[in-house]
Amino acid sequence: MENITIPQFAESTSPVYVYGDVLWRAKPNNDKQLQKSLDNGTSWTDIYTFTHDIQAIIVSENGNIVVPQELFPFKLHISTDNGQSFSLALTANEGQVRFFSFDVVGNTIFVCEYGQYDGRYVYRSTDGGENWSTVFTHPNPTTEEDQPNRQHMHTVYIDRYNTSHVYITSGDRAEYKGIWFSGDGGGTWTAIDLGNYQPLCILTDETYCYIFDDSTGGIFRAPKSDVIGGSPVFKRIYWSEADEDIDMSGATTFYSASMFADGTMVAGTISYGEDHGSNNKDAALIVSFDGGDKWVALKEYLRDETEERGVEYISRPDSNGNVYITEIIGDEYITRVLNVSNIEMAEKIINSQRSTLTINGTKQ
Repeated sequence: MENITIPQFAESTSPVYVYGDVLWRAKPNNDKQLQKSLDNGTSWTDIYTFTHDIQAIIVSENGNIVVPQELFPFKLHISTDNGQSFSLALTANEGQVRFFSFDVVGNTIFVCEYGQYDGRYVYRSTDGGENWSTVFTHPNPTTEEDQPNRQHMHTVYIDRYNTSHVYITSGDRAEYKGIWFSGDGGGTWTAIDLGNYQPLCILTDETYCYIFDDSTGGIFRAPKSDVIGGSPVFKRIYWSEADEDIDMSGATTFYSASMFADGTMVAGTISYGEDHGSNNKDAALIVSFDGGDKWVALKEYLRDETEERGVEYISRPDSNGNVYITEIIGDEYITRVLNVSNIEMAEKIINSQRSTLTINGTKQ
């Protein structure tokens, strides 16, 4: 079999965030130091040093930089002067910010409270992070006694084809799992019945909404017109237990997904490791070229009962069509670049061999 090469990125120990032509990250082995690159990661410039670790990096269209630090509850600090200085913009009620619990399009930013008990609020800014309002409160609050099965918000996604359409989700117990849709930019919300699932990432194209489940390794799709109409029926289009090439049944989670300009989707799962012991399953980086009808593995991460393995984060594409994939192998983070040439080569091989692909001839 011809190999697919996904080159390793310049050293990185945290996700790489993409905003236009600029890449952002926390400095390798120093998560308090904010860095950016203007040359696709060839060189990096130190921008600002925080007092706590950087949890995520958000950049709005007007150039504001919003950084949540690793505090409980989290605090959002903003820079309006290209990173020369930062000031406090928001103190949350609970939780933290992860790469999947915020979204930004233009100057509109949504941030969810993830983790900790009673993490039930969603915040919105329409001016690039300078001013914030609470736009959603989960209807089923929990208490400290509910831990570790605590409720929290999961993800938020702004539809790139209609930015007034916004999706939010929550977990983790059955009574706290949910998904809501807003057709007016977060002013009002309508609950969507998805059964006993808890999406951790969402994508949309011109026609469909795609939901990637946290607890089952399933992917679901529904016409956006049905979502807007209030009665969507999400059809399961991928089920990890049915994948003949990879044993992802059981404890595997879709953590991140991204879409190229031509509609090609990539998604990744994590194999949890010691948290799930013998119930732990394999993880994979998968791709679909046809709107989700067919998914094929680009890379497999074999289970290990002692450590997490798989795909933690997939960035949005940069202006050159690259997405940056952050893998986790135990305590090691590896960032790889997946670009159009990788995808085109993969598509040719898949169409001719219809087989699971390996990276550099090996499975991790």
